[in-house]
Amino acid sequence: MIWVLLGALGVYITKDFGLSPAEKGLIVAIPILGGSFFRIVLGFLTDRIGPRKTAIGGMLVTMIPLFGDGCSEKV
Repeated sequence: MIWVLLGALGVYITKDFGLSPAEKGLIVAIPILGGSFFRIVLGFLTDRIGPRKTAIGGMLVTMIPLFGDGCSEKV
């Protein structure tokens, strides 16, 4: 649910990075559209393999970028 903060932080992000109004709209719209798409996919998976396996698979997929970030060098 961190994507909700992008709307509130849009003013500061736009100022810091010098984004155009179209780019500001994209940083708000893409997480919402991505979440909508993946809810459909996860709904089909839940029907096919069950809610427990789908939830565990979702957690494992979420762990991949978190593990990668933990292993990367901090700048």
